[in-house]
Amino acid sequence: MPGGTGVKKILTLLLLAPTALAAQTRTNVAGYVATDPGIEGHPLLVGATVARETGPMAARLSVGFDVSAPPTVTAESAQPITSGIWSTDADAMLFLGNPAGNAALIPYGLAGIGVRGLQTDGSVGVAANYSYGGGFRAPLGAGFSMEAEARYRQSIAEAPRRPEAVVGSGMEYRFGLSIGFGGAARRPSPGVIPRTMPPRPSSGSFSSMLASSDASLRIAAATLTTAERYIGVRYQWGGNTPQGGFDCSGFIRYVFDLHGVVVPRVSRDQARAGRSVPLDVSAFQPGDILAFATAGGQVDHTAIYAGNGLIIHSSSSGGGVGYDDLYSERGQWFLQHLVAARRVIEQGMYLGG
Repeated sequence: MPGGTGVKKILTLLLLAPTALAAQTRTNVAGYVATDPGIEGHPLLVGATVARETGPMAARLSVGFDVSAPPTVTAESAQPITSGIWSTDADAMLFLGNPAGNAALIPYGLAGIGVRGLQTDGSVGVAANYSYGGGFRAPLGAGFSMEAEARYRQSIAEAPRRPEAVVGSGMEYRFGLSIGFGGAARRPSPGVIPRTMPPRPSSGSFSSMLASSDASLRIAAATLTTAERYIGVRYQWGGNTPQGGFDCSGFIRYVFDLHGVVVPRVSRDQARAGRSVPLDVSAFQPGDILAFATAGGQVDHTAIYAGNGLIIHSSSSGGGVGYDDLYSERGQWFLQHLVAARRVIEQGMYLGG
């Protein structure tokens, strides 16, 4: 890729990133180790990053320092020959999916500009560079993720006085551990117009539903009564049990399974189970599964409709299993990201997916 063209493309990405990251943000902080091909000796860098993520887009800053070897000292001089190696970057990132989602691997691409510096023999070498590459994030639960990436670096400008020490091109490999804050269930930004809400429906109490002649209402009521017992159980990505914690789809499968209703394990499959219900609160029945997409069109969260405008679910933002009111400010966010409603209980029979 020609230097001038590459630089223009990267600068364009970085300039557009703040516009793309307009509505709702998530902060991600990470520590990492990396090998840097642009500094002589290919040192091992240890550093930290902070990123602001919205949907599939992110803007990230990082800085790293060499810890691979102590400064070199000669017999003729008590002064270090090489010391103070550092590297810093500003990156624009594009995730193939929701960076706060619960997929096993979340790939991403990146492009950035950076500066590398090195103090040597009393002189300072500094070089700017652009880079591009990709990686993946592997969620570990409780907001933590493992990250790995590879990028190609190309120097584009350098300062005088030993710049050759930090001018170089090649592949950098980086591994890290990150933790994200927020982003799983954010409230709508000011100015967002929520979809028009009908009058709050009334489904009656669970006890009246249990006494109903409608078999589907009785099973739904029994399922919701069971679900209510687990309010307060912590959120755990990949969790399937009250003892280990629940993620959204694990909670739904667990409580339905206790009442003989079989649903898929993964949220995107739960969004295809049963039969479709119109995306209208007045059309929902207790026991329906509601599916949400927090980034683009990929389903990454599910909940059980509990009647009277309430949902019960396990969410990281809610701290685990609990109710949310679709008529509240927080509930508007869920309605704006609702993409499917599925009825899996009908006359006591599972409809299949």
